[in-house]
Amino acid sequence: MQASTLSLTRMAYVAGSSRGLERVGDFDSLDHERVVRSSASRYLLKADLSRFYHSLYTHSISWAVHTKAVAKAAQFDQGLYGNLIDQAVRNTQDKQTLGIPVGPVTSDLISEVLGTALDIELQSVRPSLKGLRYVDDYYLFFGTRSDAEAVLADLHSIANHFAVEINPLKTRILELPEPVQPAWKSELRLIQIRADYEKEDLFAFFSRAFDNASKYPGNNVLKYAVKHSAGFSISHENWPLYESFLLGSLVAEPSLAPTLAAVLSRYSEADYEFNEERLAETLAEIASYHARFKQGFEVSWALWIGKLLEVNLPAAVWGPVSQLDDPIVALLSLDLQSSGLADALDSSLWAQHMRSEHLYSENWLLAYEAVRKGWLNSVDGTDYIAGDDFFGRIADLEVEFYDTGTRDAATETGWLTAYLGG
Repeated sequence: MQASTLSLTRMAYVAGSSRGLERVGDFDSLDHERVVRSSASRYLLKADLSRFYHSLYTHSISWAVHTKAVAKAAQFDQGLYGNLIDQAVRNTQDKQTLGIPVGPVTSDLISEVLGTALDIELQSVRPSLKGLRYVDDYYLFFGTRSDAEAVLADLHSIANHFAVEINPLKTRILELPEPVQPAWKSELRLIQIRADYEKEDLFAFFSRAFDNASKYPGNNVLKYAVKHSAGFSISHENWPLYESFLLGSLVAEPSLAPTLAAVLSRYSEADYEFNEERLAETLAEIASYHARFKQGFEVSWALWIGKLLEVNLPAAVWGPVSQLDDPIVALLSLDLQSSGLADALDSSLWAQHMRSEHLYSENWLLAYEAVRKGWLNSVDGTDYIAGDDFFGRIADLEVEFYDTGTRDAATETGWLTAYLGG
């Protein structure tokens, strides 16, 4: 991965990180590098790799590692570690060759390996190329529009070589200079929370955030606003107002839940008093609403925040949640039930998966963890984990995939960060 001078998202081992590997560059460095690398250019080619994780062809992993010619000539050779990675990825998703899991650090590493292979091919035909790549987004800079168009054609060809597509809806050539940051982001950054006018400034900040969220849907405005607000030092007096703004933001934009979990955890540890009724109502609304649409991500994070803050959700929540056949939702719900926070939970749907054959289905995580932790019983009364060569072995080694603790929640937001891609 060091061979690419375009990548801002190389992976490296970070001591003490729960994920082990982390991206070398963070998102905040993107704007800086765009400005620095474009200073002598007139045009920007912005290109996006279409649904990179979801549409990645697993055989292309070996192509990226060994070159396509070598990998295709030895596609069944288990001596090529690229083939082993390809096989391991397929084994996580019912042998499918299309797409890789979203969230695990291994997927981040695989995507970067493939991205680096594209970079190297592109740089080999365009040695003087200026620009950068951040995960699946290219920002390439040129003196003329014709140069940008020529490189776009090269990028299409190289992407096709690795069975990757360029998203035409997000690919464009723009004349420089261009706004590096959206106006709404600059506007929110300028609003300060002053000690003497804290209440008024909180109203101003979140009013602008809500207004911009409605003007720019799909831009994660509220996620940015909540993350930025984490730098505020809110007084106990105005905490109820801030808490209400945070929870309202979560209802409107559930994708900000990982960010919000860290903020709420920090204030909880600082002995701020939460409005338990308001918090329970908010989490219940999110969990119930999204459970009806089978949206496991949103439900999982609502339950996780409930676990983090020990919130007893209303009994009415567990009806729709109990009908969501999602292993992550199931494990969180069962964990809350074991803690006395989900007495009305009906686990009969998930109990049906407590069979040996489900260790190798999409419900393997539930089939392993729920029995191992004593939350559900085997359907036929047998210890099917011990009877399985693979899962019996990892059980003997005391391997667990679900951590019932809330380790360092203010910075980690627990195990879900790694699994759900927070």
